[in-house]
Amino acid sequence: MQLCAFGCLLAFSPADATPVDFTPHLHVGNVDGGVPIFEFTQGNQVILYRPPLGWGCVRSGVGAEVQPKQEGTSVQAEISHQDSVRATNWDDEGLKILRERAKALIPAIAKDVKLDGELRNPLRINGHETIEYAFSGMMLAKAYRFYVLLLPYDGEQFTFTLFADAKEFDKAFQTFDASLYSLSWEARREVSK
Repeated sequence: MQLCAFGCLLAFSPADATPVDFTPHLHVGNVDGGVPIFEFTQGNQVILYRPPLGWGCVRSGVGAEVQPKQEGTSVQAEISHQDSVRATNWDDEGLKILRERAKALIPAIAKDVKLDGELRNPLRINGHETIEYAFSGMMLAKAYRFYVLLLPYDGEQFTFTLFADAKEFDKAFQTFDASLYSLSWEARREVSK
């Protein structure tokens, strides 16, 4: 499946979700040949994430931008945390809600957006099931493809989005998709003084 924009939505469960601080901090145990591991904080937990090699991670509004560092690329990605989505059942009605939520993540300037595919459990993130949706459309007078991955997890919603024009998407998608395997949640460690 060729795609040109990637969005990854993680749907979590309790209505009183703890906000996430997406200021990327270099993880204390960061080693592995110069590939950084960033941590974001959420209450008494940290979310660990290793972006693709050659990509940066900076805070952006309510999320973190994750993008290639090269000039002139159309590839853009963001990780953000949103209010709870109560579509925890994967029945027809729940899938319809998730599909609509995923489509809403596509930039508003995209035109002629259509659903190209839906796949359950293409990968597991932190041991949880996922569902992906592929969309395509036109943006900035170019063909774009959009991919949205949903991960139900205790009622909160994390959103991962990536988009680029069709010529850049395949490589960006493979690289970004592989980075999602690095996501993990850990208890926050207290620093002794």
